[in-house]
Amino acid sequence: MAVVNITPQDGIRHFAVNTVPGKMHVYCIGPGETGYVIQIGEGEPTEHYINAGHTDTYDINGQAFMFRNYGPSTLQLLWTTAVALDEVSNPAGSDDEARFQSIRKN
Repeated sequence: MAVVNITPQDGIRHFAVNTVPGKMHVYCIGPGETGYVIQIGEGEPTEHYINAGHTDTYDINGQAFMFRNYGPSTLQLLWTTAVALDEVSNPAGSDDEARFQSIRKN
């Protein structure tokens, strides 16, 4: 998981296309409420306020975005660096199923 700390002194941060493949979480370290602005892709910049210990979530989905923390607290941007693949299921009675059952009995 990628974690980027954004302080009020950082100014506008630009993130390139495909930096965040899915959702991004904004977490406020605190103390207190902090204001920020985010612009995702070609959308309009939007202003938000977040309290310490709270998280906002955005669907970035590979778009470029800009982020500005107006403070006073540090914010963390968090996202996974790869999109999870669908799991491959093994039907009951498969070799994997038998192996896992034998481990469970021990």
